[in-house]
Amino acid sequence: MIESKTINNADLQKTGFDNLYFDCKFIACDLSEMELSNTQFEECSFQMCNLSMTKLLCQMNDVKFMECKIVGADFSTVNKNSTSLKFDKCNISYTTFIGTNLHDCLYSEYHIVECDFTDANLSRAVFDNCELAGSIFSGTNLEKADFETSRNYIINPTANRINKMVVSESELKGLVAHLNIVIK
Repeated sequence: MIESKTINNADLQKTGFDNLYFDCKFIACDLSEMELSNTQFEECSFQMCNLSMTKLLCQMNDVKFMECKIVGADFSTVNKNSTSLKFDKCNISYTTFIGTNLHDCLYSEYHIVECDFTDANLSRAVFDNCELAGSIFSGTNLEKADFETSRNYIINPTANRINKMVVSESELKGLVAHLNIVIK
């Protein structure tokens, strides 16, 4: 177990990972194209890290990602008991979240372009000022999710659970796009 350690500017592809990290900070680390398996992150943060194309076969509880590049990563393999993930000013475009349990997650000021949230639990998630163009929501639990300040999403209300989901009036077109109607 590694506890309360700051890991700065490390190429973790060469050094590898231990089994458990508690209250650790990863700053400007390269984890791109890695497979993180049999690892647990508790109350950790990743700042300005590259996690692009990373496959996450791990447990994450109370983990924060700040200003990270997470393009094409696979969160669908994160342990289903993982809790409280927060993404702040990250680029997570082309990332897969199929079947993940991301309730109460916070996504703040970042690009979520062409992500796949099929069958994910995003209940009570907050999408604060996010670009969601081309992202897929199908069979997704979006109950009480907040999209009020986000834009360019298309969510079919009949293919997702949307009870008490919050959207802005200007983005209502994203809820009727499947009807092939013209809004002027």
